[in-house]
Amino acid sequence: MRFEALDAARELLGLHDRISLQELKDQYRNLMKKWHPDLCQDDPEVCAEQARRITEAYDLIMDYIANYKYSLTPEEAAMQLSGTEWWMHRFGPK
Repeated sequence: MRFEALDAARELLGLHDRISLQELKDQYRNLMKKWHPDLCQDDPEVCAEQARRITEAYDLIMDYIANYKYSLTPEEAAMQLSGTEWWMHRFGPK
């Protein structure tokens, strides 16, 4: 998968560089509430085209997530710690 296509999909959906699966799903639902042809108040053809583009972007990112290889190393897990968790891991009680 080309990064350019993935990045364009992310931008179309209005997502940040790092997202959770729930954030992706929530944003997709919000956009479809606005652009779904049955709900949209604009030109029906414009709404249908935008809904199609949003769905394609969502499917592309979901495919990327579904096929992403996760690292289960301690180093990678440490990169996912919140600030408080990192502090406690680094300086907390021993």
